[in-house]
Amino acid sequence: MPAPTFQPKGSPIGRHLPWQPLLVLLVTLLGASPLACHTSPAPEFKSATPTSSVVVRNARLPGGAPIEILIVGGLVAEVGPSIPTNNSDSIDANGRYLVPGIIDSHVHLAYLPVGEAMVKAGIAGAVDLAAPLPLRAPAKGLDLLSAGPMLTAIGGYPTRSWGQDGYGLEVDSKPGIDEALARLQDAGARLVKFSLGAGPDLDEELLQYLVTEAKRRDLLVAVHALSDADAATAARLGADILAHTPIQPMSNETVQLWSNRAVISTLTAFGSTQATKDNLLALRDAGATILYGTDLGNTREAGISCPEIVAMQSAGLANEEILRAMTAAPAEFFGFSGLGSIAPGNKARLLLLDDDPFLDAQTLCRPSLVFSNE
Repeated sequence: MPAPTFQPKGSPIGRHLPWQPLLVLLVTLLGASPLACHTSPAPEFKSATPTSSVVVRNARLPGGAPIEILIVGGLVAEVGPSIPTNNSDSIDANGRYLVPGIIDSHVHLAYLPVGEAMVKAGIAGAVDLAAPLPLRAPAKGLDLLSAGPMLTAIGGYPTRSWGQDGYGLEVDSKPGIDEALARLQDAGARLVKFSLGAGPDLDEELLQYLVTEAKRRDLLVAVHALSDADAATAARLGADILAHTPIQPMSNETVQLWSNRAVISTLTAFGSTQATKDNLLALRDAGATILYGTDLGNTREAGISCPEIVAMQSAGLANEEILRAMTAAPAEFFGFSGLGSIAPGNKARLLLLDDDPFLDAQTLCRPSLVFSNE
């Protein structure tokens, strides 16, 4: 069966044009070449074995501090400015910059099953924000958290569009919500996603019940909400995560409602308008946790997205903030064990970069070497 077409979900522009012309337009407006974003040589890929031992020497952290690490059996065993090689193999980083593997906080890997390619490109973890049951096992070397199918009203988004093949789970009552949450949790879901504004929506009483019961089950709650009003409603209901940066201008009140929660960028997937970028910066300024996400499946690049990084820079995020949004922030927010930092005991999923990501975060999408622990 040929793969289904997949166009941007919810974007007023995306309903009329496929995603790729929008991407070309975006990067052209930002002064970047779309061709350059996709033709970087594939990085060298090294996979650890359970018995392997290797020292990475002569590396630097972002900002320039020297670092060497010992990797044993796929884990970081020792970190310091200098480590004896002993009987271990060694890799000379030649002054390149060492960073943790990247976490993409918004993907659809059932729709675009490219997990192995993601690992080889430098993705260490991902969050799948709509996938049919049963949930697929992730590719080796990729930690994957899944929401399972989106909970939605009868005939609600996305069951009558791109997600008609099990990407949405329709409910219309409190017992139905209880049953759906139990199914998701039994299947291994770690979070729940619902939609507002794409219609038809559950009424607020049922949505409040959904959010309350999900939290009682220790499930994070993500929402697809692109307007100011829908984002405000979702915050008042208790949602934890904006699955996309809203595309309509957000009021100061709505921004403040999200000040202690999280927003996933997905700027490239929705055209990266000035209003969207302003929203992301306002949420950052208010204290929201910013998470890098590509909406993979909607976008098609199985790796670290140069256009998304360019868009985040254009929005006004500092290079250090972009690196954090791609590593430590999602590791902490979602609880990815062993990811997000270079520390003893963490998984040896690492990137070597030619340039300092504190000076230009775009080097993150062009790693010269990718380490995987499997």
